[in-house]
Amino acid sequence: MPYTAQVLHAAPAEVQTGLRRAACTFPHFTLLETGQAHGAFREPLDRFDWLAAGGCLRRHRVAEATPEAWSELAAAWRAKPTWLFGVLAYDAKNAFEPTAESRHRPTLDQPDWDFYEPAWVVTCQTGQLTLYQSTLATLRPEDWWADIQERAASPRSESFTEPATWRAGWTGETYQAQAESLQALMHAGDLYEVNLCAPWYAQGAANPAAVYAALQATADAPMAGLHRSPETWLISASPERYVTVRQEGEIWKAYSQP
Repeated sequence: MPYTAQVLHAAPAEVQTGLRRAACTFPHFTLLETGQAHGAFREPLDRFDWLAAGGCLRRHRVAEATPEAWSELAAAWRAKPTWLFGVLAYDAKNAFEPTAESRHRPTLDQPDWDFYEPAWVVTCQTGQLTLYQSTLATLRPEDWWADIQERAASPRSESFTEPATWRAGWTGETYQAQAESLQALMHAGDLYEVNLCAPWYAQGAANPAAVYAALQATADAPMAGLHRSPETWLISASPERYVTVRQEGEIWKAYSQP
């Protein structure tokens, strides 16, 4: 879907805050930030201070990854290149490396990938805001910003109160068994590095966007993201850049910063 680009004349920090607060009003929403977005150091590989997307023109959601499903998505994108925002699960590897196929039971019933084509994208690059809207959209930049401000004032944009009780998803015995199993794989040479993550759960009425803001204030991470689909919220703050691909002259290079 083609997009039109327009300069958005507004204070970047105000738009960034407004988007955080308005996130809960969009069924599909993504906010990706770098440390530069909140005054921390700038990474040489950072292209944007931050960018956000919302609305959904088209969705690509696959429960179990296969080479055929990925080829179909790739062919559709090559035919009509467009913005895509979303998530990949670890088992998405089965679409790229069939010889290493394995299936891990998802704990939260999440798909192997879930991408959406947004109705709008806004980017902040060296302090300048650019609004990209689908050619189906007719809003002027100032009207788009007024809509975001109205959404940000919604009663749903409440503050975050930490749950009183967190519940461990594993017992101590389960954690120890998992750790020993991974150690055995490392000793056998099947693994050389592993991150063992144990789930924790809390119940209560919480605004995920407010949780994200609280996490950012605490973690001060150089990379962070807030992603919403109709079924799920994903909140992340990380010191790692998993991968970025850049064109340098006639050569494409992939960079990772674990």
